[in-house]
Amino acid sequence: MNNEERVYARESLIMNVTEDILVAMEDENISKVRLARLLNKSKSFVTQMLGGSRNMTLRSLSDIAFALDVEVSIKFTPKKKAVDYGTDSCQWENSTVVLLPSCYQIVSKAEPIAEDYPDWQKAEAA
Repeated sequence: MNNEERVYARESLIMNVTEDILVAMEDENISKVRLARLLNKSKSFVTQMLGGSRNMTLRSLSDIAFALDVEVSIKFTPKKKAVDYGTDSCQWENSTVVLLPSCYQIVSKAEPIAEDYPDWQKAEAA
């Protein structure tokens, strides 16, 4: 993995976690000011953390989740590599083929594809 991919992955994770926090805040009708009070921090601290200019530690994430009365789940899963074969004639024994706009991704039969990827079409390999 090159440095650009690593930075993109980091920023993507920060953005996704921050978005989840903002959604939880909205669901619970909690403002940044109220969250700051619940955390015993300043509003600027919360603003910086949610803006990405302050590092959010697992401790601060846990404190935020506690204040918002939500649970945080962190799951490590191997990345799936999509491969562009340019044709639909490829076959894989005992695999599920997920049809994407211009590539195919091999996914084990045990994965809940329909739940994780509802917009994708699923086809069994012959």
